[in-house]
Amino acid sequence: MIRRIFSVFLFMLILLGGCKRSEYEGEYIEVYYLRDISAPISDGALAAVKYPVYQYRDKIETAVKKLLSKPDDESLRCPFPDDVELVGIEYSGNVVTVNLSEEYGEMFGAELAAANVCTVLTLCGIDGVSEVSIT
Repeated sequence: MIRRIFSVFLFMLILLGGCKRSEYEGEYIEVYYLRDISAPISDGALAAVKYPVYQYRDKIETAVKKLLSKPDDESLRCPFPDDVELVGIEYSGNVVTVNLSEEYGEMFGAELAAANVCTVLTLCGIDGVSEVSIT
């Protein structure tokens, strides 16, 4: 009896060992982050990270939320300060307006320019978006 149980257990172990989790074959979005300043100049100042998106309507919101969060890759950083939050997103045809918290209004200079570039590159990479407004 023990031999039979062991055989069944061994068979199941072999069977499950052969199962491979399939790769996600759906759509992705590319979110642009800033590279750490210690990265080689040849790598460029920005890097795109791919994230899976499961529903079309969620692409833009997912992209903005990822853009406002810390990337998993330690060599990259979020282009926005930690206290900037998403207030809302408005759609008008192919124009997307991203409404951010008042802390966004406190940004200036290169920091503001880099955040805007990352946002525009990220959102214009999504089908159906050709203009981005950030308020």
